[in-house]
Amino acid sequence: MTSKSKVTLLVVGLLIATITLASLIVPQTPTYEGKTPEQWLCTLNPDSGKADENRQALVAMRELGASALPQIRRVLRSRPNSPSQKLRALAVRLRLVKAPDLTFPNLQFRAGRAAYALAEDAGVDISSLVPDLRYHLMNTPFSGTEMARALAQAGPQGIAWLTNLLATGSPNVRDTLGVELA
Repeated sequence: MTSKSKVTLLVVGLLIATITLASLIVPQTPTYEGKTPEQWLCTLNPDSGKADENRQALVAMRELGASALPQIRRVLRSRPNSPSQKLRALAVRLRLVKAPDLTFPNLQFRAGRAAYALAEDAGVDISSLVPDLRYHLMNTPFSGTEMARALAQAGPQGIAWLTNLLATGSPNVRDTLGVELA
């Protein structure tokens, strides 16, 4: 066996051990009708042809309530170039894990939509998500509307960020906020 083969085998072994250890350490996630909040995020589809699925996912988010916040927070806090995302991409490339159902930005867009739905429909306090929602409003062009809607429902702290961004944000952010706050 060559040294290159040994190194590759060692890396794959460490990857498998890391994934196994991570799956044992991760706390139990809440479920509704057998699906986790992240699986419901994948179903939360704004496309007009998926209205029934979208409605069912909104009901699920409402039923999960505050117990869905940790997974929504995890999705919103993840960054595409973080070490964990790079490791996941490597595992997918090596066919060690299944590829995600949604692109990373689309999942984060839906997490913003879920945060809004939790605050609006279930009365859940999402103020702890304000820094993450603000980050996506400022840095993720296509999900600004959902993040602004969620910030508007996040209480005084979210409203304060929105009004501040109306005065100091980029023109794109100001346009999005103007529409959402109108």
